[in-house]
Amino acid sequence: MRDRSIIDWVDKTVCIAPHIQKKLESEMDWNGKLHLIRPGVNLEKFTLKKKKTDGYQLGMVLGDMWWPKNHMAGLDIFYSLHKMNPKWRLHIRGQHEGGNEFWKQMYDYYIESRELQGVVTLYGHVEDMNEWYENIDILLHPGMKEAFCYAIGEAMAKGIRPVINNFYGSKDIWPEEYIYDSHQQAVGKVYLRKSEPIKYREYIEDRYSLERMLNEFDNLLGL
Repeated sequence: MRDRSIIDWVDKTVCIAPHIQKKLESEMDWNGKLHLIRPGVNLEKFTLKKKKTDGYQLGMVLGDMWWPKNHMAGLDIFYSLHKMNPKWRLHIRGQHEGGNEFWKQMYDYYIESRELQGVVTLYGHVEDMNEWYENIDILLHPGMKEAFCYAIGEAMAKGIRPVINNFYGSKDIWPEEYIYDSHQQAVGKVYLRKSEPIKYREYIEDRYSLERMLNEFDNLLGL
C-alpha cells in the first residue's frame, strides 16, 4: 500500500488501528483516501460470563505460537504466578507454528523443566470461543506485534479483565490501566484478581461493537 501507483488507483483504503494510520500517513500523502475503521466485536455472540470460576484461571489466546505472539514470555509470567500460589491454572488457545519444530521443543521443555504438566492446557481448534472464555478469569496478552487483538475485545465483552503487554500501538487501543511494561508488572496486575465485568463490557460497547463497525463501513461506502 506504500506504492504511489496503488494509492492513486484505489478510491478508499481502510486501516484498523490508529498507530497504523499514523505510520502510513507519516510516510505518504494519501489524498484523503485513508480511513480508520476500528474492528467490532459481536456483542450478541460474546455475552457476559455466567460460569462461576475460582479466580485463578488465566487464559492466553495466541493462534500460531511464534515469536511475535511472545508465548514463552506468557509462560514465564504464569510460572511466577504459580510459584506464588499453586492454585493458578493456564489455558492456552493456540497451536505450534506449522513446520517449525523448534518452537514446540522449546515449549515442551519449558513445561517439563518447570513441572507445569497438569496446570497448563493447550487447546487446538475451538469451535465456540464464547464458551471457552467462560472458563477463564483473566486474559493475559503477551503479544509484541498487533494491530487489533480480537481476543482482548472478546474477553472484555465477556466481562473478563485483560492484562496486556505494552506493544507498539497498545495505548492507542486499550486502557492504560490494563497495560504492563515488565513481567513483574504483569504478575502484579494478574495477582490483583480484581474484576469489574460491566466496566470491561461497556468499554467494548462504546468503542468496538460490530454494529458501530458496520455502520462506519456503510457511511464510507455511501450506503
